[in-house]
Amino acid sequence: MLRNLIAGCLGVVVAATATYAAFTALSNKCSSRGATADWVHNFVCDVRASEFVIAAFSVFLALLAGLLVGIVHQLWMATRRNAQAQKRDTEIIQRAYLSAHPLGVSPFDAAAYAEGHVGIRNTGRLPARKVRWFIDVATSSDGRRTHFPLGELSGNNVVHGGAEMRQGGRAAISRQEFQNFHENSVWVYVWGTIRYDDGFGNERHIDFCHRYDSSGFSPRGAGITPQQALQLGRAALSPDGATYHQHGNDAD
Repeated sequence: MLRNLIAGCLGVVVAATATYAAFTALSNKCSSRGATADWVHNFVCDVRASEFVIAAFSVFLALLAGLLVGIVHQLWMATRRNAQAQKRDTEIIQRAYLSAHPLGVSPFDAAAYAEGHVGIRNTGRLPARKVRWFIDVATSSDGRRTHFPLGELSGNNVVHGGAEMRQGGRAAISRQEFQNFHENSVWVYVWGTIRYDDGFGNERHIDFCHRYDSSGFSPRGAGITPQQALQLGRAALSPDGATYHQHGNDAD
C-alpha cells in the first residue's frame, strides 16, 4: 500500500511539473515579439491565465481524489482481511473440540450382548452444543476391516470445556464369537460418529473406530476367575485392549 501511495504522489508531482512547464512555455510564447501567425496567437495567447490555472488545478484535484479513493479502498480491504484473520484465530483458540476415547466393552456376555463405551471429551474452551452421536458394536474376523456404516443420530446434549460425556452402543454376540475372541481369531469393533456445534454456529464432526483384542479380556463380576468367565460366557474388555483402528477415524 505504501508503494502505491508513493507512486501516486510521484504521478501528481510529474503532472504538476508538466503543467508548470507548459504554462511557462505559454507565457514565453505570448510575450515574444516574433512573427507569429494570427491563428496561432488567437488559439494560444488569448486564453486567460486564470482559466488555465483553474483547469490545471481541477486536473490535480481529480488525480488526488482518485489516489485517495484507491488508498481508502486498500485500507478497507486490509482492515477487512485483518478482521477475518482475527475472527479465524479466535475461533481456532476458543472453539469446542470433541474427541472420542475408548472406555471398554462391558458387559461382553455371550448370554446377553456386548456394550461398547465411548468417552466424548471436550478439549476446547467453549461448550459443545447440539451434541449428537451414533455408536455401534460388532465382532469381526477381519482385523483390517474398512467398512463401518453409520446410522441415525441420537441425543441433543451439551459438553462443557474440559468435561467428558460417556455414551455407548450395544449388539448381540454368540457364544462362538465370544470363544473366538478369546482365542484371538475375532476382534470387537466400536465405531460411530459425533456431530456438534463448535460454539460459533459451525457444525463439526468426528468419526471414530476402536478395535479391541483379547489383551483387555477380563472376568466381569467379583470372585469370578478367567476360567469361570469363559465357561459362563461373561466377561468385560478393558480400554487396555483398545486401539484406534487404521480406518474409520476422521475429524474437522
